[in-house]
Amino acid sequence: MTNSHSTPPPPFWQTQTLSNIALATMKSLIDMASLFHDHWQFPVHLDTDLTSASAHQAQNIFDRLWAQSISDNLFLLHAKLGYFKCHSHQTKIIVQMPGTSIRLEFPRSRTMPHHCLSDFFTNGIWATCAWCVHMNQSMNIYASNDKHGDGFYLRGLGKAINSAFRQYTTALLIKKWALSNDSALVFSPGDAECPDIMQRKQWLSILNTRDINMSLSSKYTFDPILSNIACISIDPNATHFIPV
Repeated sequence: MTNSHSTPPPPFWQTQTLSNIALATMKSLIDMASLFHDHWQFPVHLDTDLTSASAHQAQNIFDRLWAQSISDNLFLLHAKLGYFKCHSHQTKIIVQMPGTSIRLEFPRSRTMPHHCLSDFFTNGIWATCAWCVHMNQSMNIYASNDKHGDGFYLRGLGKAINSAFRQYTTALLIKKWALSNDSALVFSPGDAECPDIMQRKQWLSILNTRDINMSLSSKYTFDPILSNIACISIDPNATHFIPV
């Protein structure tokens, strides 16, 4: 496990809000093959068919809607980063907050040596981030469900932006901590490492995401829907963790 003496201190304690992040910074992070095939349902084979006529058509749609998204501010990007002191005990991680603490519990793997996420936080730091993509009210004019309408393509683009934003935000959390991306395990409630989506409520309360207008429904879905939250472990053994 990671020795706390070898762990650099975080750049700050508690939270930092990042508002109105430029949409243009997401462009290089968008998985174009996945956007065209998975979200827009073009007959494009992942990573092998981006020069086809279908891909060319999809690229033209992307170029037009991307320019429009920036000029009309169709997607508004906000994030929040946080570093908190914590300690682990058996299957629990106790995150220290001003005047209180939050206890998170994780399942142990059923395979030897029966590790648990709490085993990988011996450095005493809970590093977490949340991000959300708000859609401008002007998006209402694209409300049509027509598969070949701009509304369909913009909703798919929003999903691709959300995936890119996850990569951007978690990388920033690691970079600010002066760490290498290769040294961290990134996980979210609902992932195999942390299957309990009800923990989303506790994680959001740790970061206090009200100032970026990010919340949960009674069914633990995010509002806005293009949102998520993640945590990282920098224990080098965590990347080998098999959570089943």
